[in-house]
Amino acid sequence: MATTKKSNEVLFTTDTSGEHWNVCMWDFHSGTSLSYYKGGSTTSRGLALIAGEYLLAANNARSVLHVWTLQRREQMQSKVVFPKKISSLAVSPDGCFCVAGIEEKIYVWQVSSGDLLAIVQKHYQNITCVKFVDNITFVSGGEDNLVVVWSLTDVVRIWKDACLKPEPLFTWKDHSLAITDIHVGAGGLRSRIVTASLDQTCKMWDLCSGQLLCDFVFPVGITSVVMDAADSCLFAGAKNGHIYTVDLFENTNSRQRHVASDTAMIKRVTAFNGHDQQVTCLAMSKEGDKLISGSDDCNVKIWDISSGQCIRTLPHKGAVTNVLISPVTPAMLNPNYKPTRLLGQLKRNLQSVDEEGETVGTVLLKNQPQSCIFEPYTEENGDVIVAYNRAVKNTGTSLDIPYEEGHSDMNEYEKTELIKKLKDELKQVKKVNNKLFEFSILKLSET
Repeated sequence: MATTKKSNEVLFTTDTSGEHWNVCMWDFHSGTSLSYYKGGSTTSRGLALIAGEYLLAANNARSVLHVWTLQRREQMQSKVVFPKKISSLAVSPDGCFCVAGIEEKIYVWQVSSGDLLAIVQKHYQNITCVKFVDNITFVSGGEDNLVVVWSLTDVVRIWKDACLKPEPLFTWKDHSLAITDIHVGAGGLRSRIVTASLDQTCKMWDLCSGQLLCDFVFPVGITSVVMDAADSCLFAGAKNGHIYTVDLFENTNSRQRHVASDTAMIKRVTAFNGHDQQVTCLAMSKEGDKLISGSDDCNVKIWDISSGQCIRTLPHKGAVTNVLISPVTPAMLNPNYKPTRLLGQLKRNLQSVDEEGETVGTVLLKNQPQSCIFEPYTEENGDVIVAYNRAVKNTGTSLDIPYEEGHSDMNEYEKTELIKKLKDELKQVKKVNNKLFEFSILKLSET
C-alpha cells in the first residue's frame, strides 16, 4: 500500500451495508481507496484509532467490537462480544484508555491490559456519543438530552471501592431533545465544547467554568457538528442535508444567534448544499481547508471550505455512519510493521479484587506476548507459600522464593506467628503501593 507524496492524512469511512468492507481507508486528496477492513458494519460514533496502530469498530447490528491492527488488513485481530450493543466509542489521545457507551452506562477499559476499570451511570437513556477532551477528561451525550463531563481520575477510582459513585464535573441540561454529536475544541481543559441536538440547536460551552457561552438556533434538527482547528468557524450538519457554517468571530451582543433559512440568509452565514438526506457525520482536515461529510444518501463528500464547492464524492453502498481523519502512521505504510503498543483483550467483567479488597496487579512487559500476574500469599498445609503464575514463556525466568531452613520443623504456634508476620508485612507494602499510586494520579492530573 502506498499513499501519494502530498498526502499526510488518510480518511476512514464506514457505512451500514458492510457489503464489501466494514471500514475503508482513503487518500481523500486523490479519492483513491487504500485498504479495506472486512467483517460486519459499524455503528455511528463507533469508530476509533489507538495510537495509529489499532482500529476499533463497534458493530452496527450485533453486540460485537471488532479490532484490527492497521497493517494486517486481511486478518481481524480479535472480536469481543458484549451483553449489549455499543452505541458510542472513544479512545484517549495517548491511547491508554477506551470508553464506550452501552445503553445508559459508560464502560472504561485500560487498553494495555484490557482490564475493565469502571462502569458508571448518569444518563437515563441510551448514550449517543462520547468524546475525550484530553487524557483525563471526557464528555458523553445521550438520548435523555443530557451532556455529562467526566473526570477519568474520579471514574477509575471505583476499582478501589465498589461503593463509590463518582460525580461528574458538569451536567448540562439545556437541550430539550436527544444529543446527536459533540465536538471538543483545542485547548484541553480550557477548550470550548459544542453539542448538537435534534432540538434545532448547537450550544457552545466553556469547559473550564461549565458556563453556556452561546446558543445557535437552526431551521432544522442538527445531526453532526465540527469546528476548525482555530475554533473560528462552526459547521453543523442538518437533517435536511445542508451543512450550515457560522463565523464565530462575528461581533454580537446576544448569547442566542439564529441561523437563517435559505430564503433569508444572514450575513456571514452560508450553507453547503449537496446531500439529499441528513448529514450523519463531519470531519475537518488538519490544515483546515477541507471538510468531509457523510450522509444517509450513501455518499461521502469532500468540500473546499474557501469556495464552498464539493470537489469530490466517494460513493458507498449504505448510509455513511462515520468519517475519521488521521495522520499517516508507519503502521499504515509498512505491511511488516510490528505494533509497539500493548493491546489486551477487553474484558466484560470488572477488574478482579482479592479477599482484602485490593486489586490484583498486572505487570506488562514490552515486546512480550504475555504478562506476569503476581497474586497474594496463600496457605497450604500450614506452610506459607508464595503463589505466582509463570513468567513469560521460554524466557528462563524463575520467580521461586526458597524457604528458610527449619520451616518444616516449626510447631503450630511458630507457623501461626510467621503467617501473621508475613501478612502484616504484605499489608504494609500494599498501603505504600496505594499511596504511591494516588500520588502519581494527583501529579498526572496537575500536569
